[in-house]
Amino acid sequence: MNVLVVDDSHFIQKSIRKIILSVNSDWQVDLANNGEEALELAGQKAYDVITLDYNMPGDDGATVLEKLRGQGVNAKFALITANKQGAIAEKAKEAGIEFIAKPNFKAGLIDFVSQ
Repeated sequence: MNVLVVDDSHFIQKSIRKIILSVNSDWQVDLANNGEEALELAGQKAYDVITLDYNMPGDDGATVLEKLRGQGVNAKFALITANKQGAIAEKAKEAGIEFIAKPNFKAGLIDFVSQ
């Protein structure tokens, strides 16, 4: 399985990668620091799972999601964010993606990638 982690925090990127690889060490996990890098990587490789941060420099996670889908990316998406506003969670639900709140996201992420 190919996974793309999009987050501007290198610490969070590494944490997410470690959690995902603890589920299956054979999975390929790529990292992007922002939406622009995510779009570039997704244009070069097919991803099965993509995790997005909401608050990033440049486009926010919801905008990146729209652009990725517009690019024809057919992956399972999760929004992993510290932005716990009801409006953000509702936006994720309306977009049909998983909402996982930081900082305690390990269990939610494991459940998400195990589905």
